[in-house]
Amino acid sequence: MLNINELKTKSLDEIKSFLKQNGSVFVEKCGDNLKIQHLYVSNGDVNSLEISSKLKFKQIKKDVWFLEYTRSYVDNVCYNLFKNCEGLKNGEKEKHIVKDIYAKNILNFYNENGEVYYKQSYILPVIKIPNFCLKTELHKVYSKILKKEYEVLIAYPKNFNKTKQQKCLIVTDGGVWHYSLHLAEQINEKDNFLVCFVMQQDRSKELPNKDFAEFVAKELTSYLITKQLVKLNKNNFYFWGQSFGGLTALYIDAFFSDFIGNVICSSPSLWYENNNFLVYYKDNPTKTNFYLNYGNADFKPIKNKTKILAEFIKPAHTSIFKGGHDYVSWNLALLNTLNTIIMEKK
Repeated sequence: MLNINELKTKSLDEIKSFLKQNGSVFVEKCGDNLKIQHLYVSNGDVNSLEISSKLKFKQIKKDVWFLEYTRSYVDNVCYNLFKNCEGLKNGEKEKHIVKDIYAKNILNFYNENGEVYYKQSYILPVIKIPNFCLKTELHKVYSKILKKEYEVLIAYPKNFNKTKQQKCLIVTDGGVWHYSLHLAEQINEKDNFLVCFVMQQDRSKELPNKDFAEFVAKELTSYLITKQLVKLNKNNFYFWGQSFGGLTALYIDAFFSDFIGNVICSSPSLWYENNNFLVYYKDNPTKTNFYLNYGNADFKPIKNKTKILAEFIKPAHTSIFKGGHDYVSWNLALLNTLNTIIMEKK
């Protein structure tokens, strides 16, 4: 963690060089909480700083600002920085959003055409939590269906045993989840899963694609079975997809339920192109153990269409989480869904 007194002795160039290498957020796990430090360089254009959760930075030297606080281990830590914020009303703050150029993560917001209309630097400090205890491996899986090779990051549960019926959770957007390893740790605090993060190469083309869903359901599960990581039983496999990945989840349920028996679908992009899922599910029940969720602050087209989908697929489990169309909200929604699954099995 950072030492403020030591930082005061450093030059601005030294601090910038340090942040460029290490990022601007530093985290220490304290029991069930996170101790978080955020160091920000304002480059002379900020009189005061505030984040959306009302926490305020302290100026420790010219152009260098420091924030320290604690919060829940799995709490939402996605926020905007605001400059010159004192006395501003909430409606005016949008004009004063400032980028943290040393933040390690970028959150993309997509419009109805799948185009990025806003990029937000955001603070997700879990990537710096020390003592990650799960064994991980990077596998390369070739898809004959898509005629390309995919990297799959696999995190093993603490009590992994090839002789047992090991549960496996397959997650899309592995390339976007900068905090994949921490997410795997959080998942395993709920229940013991082998977690596989598929690294997308072009998510806007792959995830809304039936062929990609077939790769995951047929080829990736077959690879895991062949490697003796998971036993041949579709109920051992869980798939979780978000946004475009939510369409992958629907493809798996509708067409590939013989391979994956459990599906978690978050904020599916039912607006995208001319998919026929609402028509399909009006006349067909879900074929997997199906869990659907979306955010109370999700995009209007997603909320409206997902509400219709929820009506069609009853009695599938449906939940509305507090949050929007972003990875942090989906992370928390997943953990809550896993709690639901655990309670159902008791």
